Amino acid sequence: MHKLILITVILAIFSVSSGYSQNRQSKTVKLNKQAVIKRNEGIQLFVLNGSQIEKGNKSVPVKLPVNFPSSAENAYFFFQYEAAGSDLGVVLVADYKSASPVLYFDSNNNSDFSDDGQPVTFRDGKAELSFHNQRQPRGKTTLSFAKHIMDDETEKGYLEMQKLLYKSPKAQFTLPRYWLSMNPIAKVGYFRLNGIDYTIGFCDVNNDGIISKKYIDGEFYIGDRLLLAEGKQDTLDENFHKNGYKIFEDVIAFSKANIKIEEFDSLGSYVRVSSTEQPATVSRIKEGDILPSFSYKLIDNTTTHDVYALKGNGKYKLIEFWGTWCRGCVQLIPDLRTLYAEYGDRLDILSLNFNDSDLEKVAKFIDAKEMTWKQGLSTLELNRKLGVNMFPYSILVDENFKIIAIKIQPSLVKEHISKASANTK
Repeated sequence: MHKLILITVILAIFSVSSGYSQNRQSKTVKLNKQAVIKRNEGIQLFVLNGSQIEKGNKSVPVKLPVNFPSSAENAYFFFQYEAAGSDLGVVLVADYKSASPVLYFDSNNNSDFSDDGQPVTFRDGKAELSFHNQRQPRGKTTLSFAKHIMDDETEKGYLEMQKLLYKSPKAQFTLPRYWLSMNPIAKVGYFRLNGIDYTIGFCDVNNDGIISKKYIDGEFYIGDRLLLAEGKQDTLDENFHKNGYKIFEDVIAFSKANIKIEEFDSLGSYVRVSSTEQPATVSRIKEGDILPSFSYKLIDNTTTHDVYALKGNGKYKLIEFWGTWCRGCVQLIPDLRTLYAEYGDRLDILSLNFNDSDLEKVAKFIDAKEMTWKQGLSTLELNRKLGVNMFPYSILVDENFKIIAIKIQPSLVKEHISKASANTK
């Protein structure tokens, strides 16, 4: 009798254990492959005059490299770089109009370009720049550069945007047709769960060679990103609405499993993932999807509205995420005001404010700026649901809430509505 009970208990434990392993699997993945993180954005180049660069509102003298072609047309650009005690890295671009420009990187951020090793020359339209963290030598970052090809309309949109976002009185842009694209090279690995192949890795957002989390005010996530996609991929997208997720916090829903991070190496050599029965914490939206329904409070923080209440009136909808603390957001307001004045009969605009604590001041700001379209409040949960990872951030949908574009400039909204109107005539 006792033996029968013991056998029954053992079988019951085995049954539970077997069921658990079917529902929850854990994998340790070596990140020993490479994938390109595609960024469909141009890095603006500034004209280099003599031996000084314009950083913010200051002119900063620099020491040029030996044999630097001072007689050529040269430029420089900035990128996020926290590997040498600064927030920005600077790269000189010698002979930027040519097919083979040369890149000089001030890797130690001392404004001296003569003590940083050999430059990198474009070959077949591309160049790769690798560097180590000055404080953690094992931390390595590799960036791939290419000429950023754009048509006339895109160039016009970039000029409009950059004039708004960069106000240094002395800085002079090159034409956007000479700008570069910068695509990080991520270390990735492959694994298989429930019969599905996945690609996993990390995007080193601040280019310091170290994988880490980072927040603003303990709430808004600006840290490095987990990259996760179905299939074996050699190209990934870091954006939260595509392949990018928060490290440790997000539970991502895929076709046959909800997946989360359990452990990772700060140098990006391995990661341990598991399938989980926890509900997904993020919605992966992309162009062509139907925007998920959500509720929001009006700017008075009392009345709640459903965004789908705007559905079916025959108008496009532009949903803007902004804050008075965001310079780029504030600088876009005149363009939004013009857009609404010209296309208000065909377009609803919903501006959702985030992270402004004094709503009375926000309401006065809205009145003063004549923001006469719909105004509401976003939340951290809503930002996560819709993949809002920067400000300003916009989503353009049609009358049935099918997503047309994400992170779209007002000038391109005008262009889309105008073309759509012309096609219906």
